Amino acid sequence: MVPASELADMRATATSALDISGVQIQRLTPTELGNGLRSSAWNTIATVAASQAKPTASVMAQYSALIGSATSMMMRLPYGTAYHADDRLLMPSGDIWRIQADLSDSSYSTCQLLLVAKVQPS
Repeated sequence: MVPASELADMRATATSALDISGVQIQRLTPTELGNGLRSSAWNTIATVAASQAKPTASVMAQYSALIGSATSMMMRLPYGTAYHADDRLLMPSGDIWRIQADLSDSSYSTCQLLLVAKVQPS
C-alpha cells in the first residue's frame, strides 16, 4: 500500500510534467431563453495543463466502435480534474477534442488519462 503522502507527491510530480498549459475543459450547458425556448452554449468549467500522446494499438482496438475513423489521442490531465464524457477540450492551438473514455488506472492513479477524438471544424 502506498502512503497518502507518497501518492500526493507522485501526483504533484505527474502534474508538473504536463507540458500544454491553458487547456480549457468545456461543457455544453442548456439555457432557458423564455417562452419555452432553450439554447445551449459551451461553458469553460476548468482551465488545466495537459499532455497528449498517440493511443496504443490495443486502446485503438478496444475502443474502435466508440471512436470510429476519428483522429484520436490519449490526453493526460491533473489528477482529480472534473469532467464528463462528451465534454470538450479546447487546446491553446485552437484544436478541439471531445472526451470519449476514461483510461485512468483504477488504483494509485497519478493523473486522469482520457481517450479523446478530434472535433472537425464545420
